[in-house]
Amino acid sequence: MSSEQMADVVAAFEHSSRIREITLPITIDHPFWRLTNEYKSFLELEHLALSVVYDYPFPIVLPREFLGVGGPTGPRRLRNILLNGLYFPSLPQLLLSSQDLVSLHLGHHTLTCNGFISPEVLSTSLSATTQLEYLHINCLPVHAESHPELRSINSSALNLVVLPALTHFHFGGFIDYMGTSI
Repeated sequence: MSSEQMADVVAAFEHSSRIREITLPITIDHPFWRLTNEYKSFLELEHLALSVVYDYPFPIVLPREFLGVGGPTGPRRLRNILLNGLYFPSLPQLLLSSQDLVSLHLGHHTLTCNGFISPEVLSTSLSATTQLEYLHINCLPVHAESHPELRSINSSALNLVVLPALTHFHFGGFIDYMGTSI
């Protein structure tokens, strides 16, 4: 993305309370995402699609505050989320506040790279998405030594999440991540 195009996106984010859809290729550097943090009222946001070009040299880490997640002005009307090739540490809070979510696509790096969102945290977050119809998850391998929480996955009913509207489920990649918590 050219610097002129980035400036256009930053200018558009100044009117964040009117934005209904964000679809961006993520070849944008980290300072750009810091610039967007000051625009936190994405109240009308319904569609979020952020995707890294597959051969991008490293995963992108979105700032914890991106979209005002967890705050009083974070998005509440999200219906579709596609995150691919990036790690967003506030994803659990975003899911918990997105009760109208219908489609969730979590691509490579989203759960298991440059950070870690445990299966238990993901399943707890998904419990709020009772309208979810489409769930697509791809995970890259992680090492149990780095993430001891993977060794403690158990099959207790306490981890059970019911998604009553789910009609499409895909899980690809690192099966040990899934365990029995989703």
